[in-house]
Amino acid sequence: MYEKLNFENIQTYIQSSNVIFSTNNTNTKELEKIISSKIETTFGYDVPVIVISVNTLKTIIENNPFAKDSQKDKTYLHITFLAEIPIEFNKESIIEKKMSRRGNCFYIKCNLFVLP
Repeated sequence: MYEKLNFENIQTYIQSSNVIFSTNNTNTKELEKIISSKIETTFGYDVPVIVISVNTLKTIIENNPFAKDSQKDKTYLHITFLAEIPIEFNKESIIEKKMSRRGNCFYIKCNLFVLP
């Protein structure tokens, strides 16, 4: 599908729907609309799409508030993106679970493979 949009250097990450690609178009909002529209016409699903530039992704990684705490084991560090910045969220719950929100990005420090 991404080839049909004339993107290059396309790589996917497992079955996460995460895709890395190159394009001359630097307008992330426009790219989000283009990709979302193509997903809807190709697969019939209207889904939100988040496009992040390489520079923004580097900044997000550099600003991870838990990176210094996990120097030995980075497998506990996770980042998730939200389509919109939440208006409200339970800060007490986030603090307990070692989560931090900056804009539409949530940083999470936990072992996703161990259930409580």
